[in-house]
Amino acid sequence: MLIKKDNSPRAQLGGQGLACGQVVRVNACHFTIGAARWAYADLLISQISAHWRAAQAANPGYFNGPIQVLVQHAIADGTLSGVFATTDFASFLYWRSQRHKDDDTVRDCFGCAVLRSAEGHMLLAVQAPGHLNSGRAYCPGGFIDTADITAAGTIDIDGSVARELAEETGLAAAELARCPGYILTAADASIAVGIEYRSTLPAEQLRAEILHHLAREATPELADIVIVRNGQDLAGLATANYVPALVAAILPRQQD
Repeated sequence: MLIKKDNSPRAQLGGQGLACGQVVRVNACHFTIGAARWAYADLLISQISAHWRAAQAANPGYFNGPIQVLVQHAIADGTLSGVFATTDFASFLYWRSQRHKDDDTVRDCFGCAVLRSAEGHMLLAVQAPGHLNSGRAYCPGGFIDTADITAAGTIDIDGSVARELAEETGLAAAELARCPGYILTAADASIAVGIEYRSTLPAEQLRAEILHHLAREATPELADIVIVRNGQDLAGLATANYVPALVAAILPRQQD
């Protein structure tokens, strides 16, 4: 069973979609929750259930809660518009394990914090064992939660990123300088919606502050914080799929 990709999302939303490898800045994001379920999750329920049992046995901390997947998206007039469908983590995990070959119409779209120090360096989080991106460096962030959905059916992406940033690093978005707009990075079947935050602290001090927070956590989600001064610092570092393109777009290849 293959759910084939078509151009209807672009036509319905009136703009252009993102291609793999693109890094694009936009002024605004407008996301809504659609009424329809993700058909993929219903069509492959037996395969998904079997895969989930094995995944949970290997990772007891996994929880099959509700998540959102992007079923339509387009960019027009400096705005990324998108429609999400609600599904569950087990369905998403199976789709991801199959490298989304059974359905290439959807995207794993999530918010993330592009955290930068006073010098302009990026700080990446390394996820602790037992999580989806265990051992990989990424920008603090995660799935859109039901708490991020407003009563009007829209998604508060800024609130989502601020919540994830605080939960993972202990940093309050209100205490950082938020740069205007959003940085979109498309990689494979994912779209990272980055919000750039600037700290007044030097990179080493900012890293130390986050590590101090992690040391106080009983079960921290992060194992480490990595300072990235330029693209060369990614050499030998396992990262989330979108990170290399994002770093290349905003940091120099080598230190001046």
